[in-house]
Amino acid sequence: TVPTPVPRPSPKPQPAAAGEMSLGDLTKLAHGTAIESTPEQARAARARDKAAGRPCPRCATPLPAGAKACPACHWVVAPPARKAAAHKAAVPRPVAMIPTAPAGSGFAAGCAASILYGLRSFGACFKLILIACLINLLAGLIIFLIALASPASAAGRILVLALWALWCLIVFGYFLRFYLNVIFNTLEGINLPPRLPSFNIIELVATAVKGIGIALVYLFPLITIPLLPLGWLALGDANDSRAFDLIWAGRAAVKRPGRLGLLWLILLAYAVFGTLAVIVLFVLAVPLTTLVFGLILAALNVPPTVAALLLLPLLFLLGVCLFAMLHSVTCACFRCIGLLGYHSAELLNVLPERTSLPRSLGSLAAGAVMTVLVFGFLLPQVLPSLGPDGSAAWSAMLTAGRPAKLRDRAICLSNLNEIGKACTVYATEHGDSFPPDLETLVAAGRLSPGVLVCPATGHASPTYDPDARKLTGQVDYLYLGAGYTTAAWKRMILCHDQPANHGGEGANVLLADGSVLWVRSEELSQELARTRRWQADNPPRRP
Repeated sequence: TVPTPVPRPSPKPQPAAAGEMSLGDLTKLAHGTAIESTPEQARAARARDKAAGRPCPRCATPLPAGAKACPACHWVVAPPARKAAAHKAAVPRPVAMIPTAPAGSGFAAGCAASILYGLRSFGACFKLILIACLINLLAGLIIFLIALASPASAAGRILVLALWALWCLIVFGYFLRFYLNVIFNTLEGINLPPRLPSFNIIELVATAVKGIGIALVYLFPLITIPLLPLGWLALGDANDSRAFDLIWAGRAAVKRPGRLGLLWLILLAYAVFGTLAVIVLFVLAVPLTTLVFGLILAALNVPPTVAALLLLPLLFLLGVCLFAMLHSVTCACFRCIGLLGYHSAELLNVLPERTSLPRSLGSLAAGAVMTVLVFGFLLPQVLPSLGPDGSAAWSAMLTAGRPAKLRDRAICLSNLNEIGKACTVYATEHGDSFPPDLETLVAAGRLSPGVLVCPATGHASPTYDPDARKLTGQVDYLYLGAGYTTAAWKRMILCHDQPANHGGEGANVLLADGSVLWVRSEELSQELARTRRWQADNPPRRP
């Protein structure tokens, strides 16, 4: 007899891989509902999705073919081909997905909860900072070796500067792509921390160039700063030059001015409190870590040299952790920007469907013109007119990031500019006559005594005694305008610096027409000779 075969138990259904899940499954997984667990069921679900229409990422309602918005929740649905092409690696694998915020939560509540998203993104930010530090160290070493090998000529310097600028673009694009992934995930209703960008140099450079375009259009002109979150929102959604469209940004701001203002308040609060928290942690953590680690090593009788070598990696990791916390706060800020588009679908609904090159170039040109007007004409006139504090602010803007020699030269030029303005005001009040000396301007309150010192000399600021009407201290500028009026020769040197103050390279001179110039040492003697000849032919008027 043939034995009856024993039926084998059917194999347990295997869960579908992330790449085999349909968009409807991703939405169900995001909301914590059941999904098809086998590849066959996943394929069947994709077939149902294709037959019934693509589901809405927000409420899972089937969308009609070619729909631009969900009929149930009015969520703006961009064409899938455009987003897939623009963000090939932006959406992470749907494993251990955290459920999204409930549909009833508002914009303000979502922004307030964004700090939790930033804390969950700490691990991704730590990896981002660590990878950036290691790659920067390697790139810096390569550029340093190229600089040593290149000839000491103009071409060699240009090559090194070009490599350095390219690497700065790559690093900037790497960080910016990370933050744009935060916006894209938020718009798609995904609550996962962003993935690290792929190290595609061309894509990273393109992203950096787009970020520079955003800064040129929305940041540098100053008057368009309120529209800056809309530019980042459009760049995170469209990833093309439509983000430069100022016309769209203006229309979007008019649609939701209240939410845009609330967003700015939340961003400023996150920036202030996040920065203060990182500073406090830095002040407390670094000394405490050094003290505890030093006591442990001292108890183990570790030599000081070895202890220092062991302490350096620990301090490096501590610094990476602090910077990762700062970037976590930045992730929370970009999350709030994405929530603006998530809860205000009409903003992205008015975004043009296609890229318009003339509009993009027009916005970039307008941003460039406004930047030149603001930094070239407006700030040099407004800040110095605010008094000593405004002059110091303008001098700080001029000298930010410069070497000490150029910084001192720029501050010295600003001092002579202040002296020229004080002389002009004095002449207006005294029959077009220039003051007899610089001490008179200080006594009249037109100048602060610190303006009379060139920063390159290191001299202390002179002091003025109003009772004795006497200026005590070193004055670094020579005044030649006593007895002359505003009708004097325009090229006459009214006040000048000493070449010895700047290492013998030259000096700043103030002319009678109010202009301030940097003159080389050999040219200064010629200009002074011309001034003396003119003054000999036109003796000063005695009071």
